[in-house]
Amino acid sequence: VIKIIVLAIPFIALSNVIDEIFGAFKNAKYKVFIERISPNLFILLSLILITNLGFELEGIILSFVIGFFITFLIGLYLLEFKVYPTLRTKITPIFKTKYILNLSIPLMFYGILTSIFQWVDSFMLSYFTTIREVGIYNAAYLLGFILVGISAALNTLLLPTLSSIYGEKNKQEMKNVTRKVTLLIIFIN
Repeated sequence: VIKIIVLAIPFIALSNVIDEIFGAFKNAKYKVFIERISPNLFILLSLILITNLGFELEGIILSFVIGFFITFLIGLYLLEFKVYPTLRTKITPIFKTKYILNLSIPLMFYGILTSIFQWVDSFMLSYFTTIREVGIYNAAYLLGFILVGISAALNTLLLPTLSSIYGEKNKQEMKNVTRKVTLLIIFIN
C-alpha cells in the first residue's frame, strides 16, 4: 500500500512547482485549477472508475496516484503551451545556488511541517483503524474539500480583481463584485 502511495510524491511535488510558477506569472486561473480543482476532480473520477471496475483497497490508493499524475500532465501542458515555453526555450538560466539555498531552506521546513499537518489525520487513522477505512475517509474528505476548494478558488480570483477595481477607485463596482462572489459562495456551500 505504501509502495503505491509513494508513486504519487513526485507528481505532487512537480504539480506544486508548476502551481507556484503559475502564481509567479500571475495566472490565477491556471493556479487555482492545478492547486484546487484538478487533483480533487481527477482523484474522484479515477476513484469512481476504479471502484466500478471492481478494485478495492489498491484501487482506492491507485486513484490518488492517478489523480496527481493527470494533474501534473495537465499542469505541464498548460505551462508549456499556454503560459511560458519552459522546455522549448533557448534561454539559459543563471544559477545563484548559494543565494537560493539561503532563502529556500527555511521554506523547506515550512513545507515539511505543512505536509505533516495535512496528512496527520490519515496517518492517525491508519494507526487505529484499517486501511480500507482510511481510504473511505480520504475519499469522503475529498468530496468535502471540493466544496471548500470552490470557495477558495473564488477567493483566490477575487483578490486580484478587487485590487484592480480598487486601483481604478470604483467603489461601487467593488461592492457589486464582492456581493456577487459572496452570494455565489453561500449558494455553493
